[in-house]
Amino acid sequence: MSMSSHFTRTRNSIIEKWPKGGCTSYFETILSKDNCNEAAWVWYIDTMETNGEKIAALETFLNIFPNHKIGKKLSKT
Repeated sequence: MSMSSHFTRTRNSIIEKWPKGGCTSYFETILSKDNCNEAAWVWYIDTMETNGEKIAALETFLNIFPNHKIGKKLSKT
């Protein structure tokens, strides 16, 4: 099993079973160890509860990945 496949299954399991705050903490832990993990950033942003939190996280994401397709799309919505 690839690391990406394992991470995706883990992420799906967390989101299904944990409240959003728990998911957010999980992705914060991943990002504290690997700030350039694009998938973790996208999923982390998805766990934010308020638009303000999503915007702040998305701005940080776009500073790290300025040409990311998903990030640009999210910033336009």
